[in-house]
Amino acid sequence: GCENSDDCSFDRTCFNKLCINVCDGDLCGFSAVCSVEYHRPKCRCPPGTTGNPNVKCSALLTYDLPKNPPITERPVKVSDSLIVPIQGTSSATPEPIAEFISPTVPLSSPIPPVPSTVPP
Repeated sequence: GCENSDDCSFDRTCFNKLCINVCDGDLCGFSAVCSVEYHRPKCRCPPGTTGNPNVKCSALLTYDLPKNPPITERPVKVSDSLIVPIQGTSSATPEPIAEFISPTVPLSSPIPPVPSTVPP
């Protein structure tokens, strides 16, 4: 038996006068790894996972970046002498795309009633 944890090996803890592995059982969170260091339990998320090891460890999201195909052709060199500015005019105000046509009937005039037809 033991009186305190110093009586046990470093990977064991004294509990009820017995040196026990406190990681036996569900001490840590889901998918976490438990180990005993200097008589104390330590919960860790294993490599490739993240989270709170006392609650839950989840897998890290990973994805492969698309690989660019190798360049097999030699790049074409463009000479500045081939670029010629376009001659033209510019104005501060651009030409309108469409014209606004005002209605022939003022918007405030009433719509004439539709005459009713009486069957003969």
